[in-house]
Amino acid sequence: MPLHFGVDVMLREPTRWRDWRHVALVTNDAARLAAAPHVRSRVALLQAGLPLVRLFGPEHGLGASAADGASVA
Repeated sequence: MPLHFGVDVMLREPTRWRDWRHVALVTNDAARLAAAPHVRSRVALLQAGLPLVRLFGPEHGLGASAADGASVA
């Protein structure tokens, strides 16, 4: 069974989310498209028209560069 990342599924099926008004995304700079690994997933979703209003980064921050346990804003 093949593995499909959520961002790739969302981009392939935009009618599922086209009517959404506000979307928040948990992501960091390591999150990329499977077919275009040079493209950040949040950029691709914005370009596709997803109404992205908030970004939340995991422990290492949006840039994926913070040290373990470091405070990120």
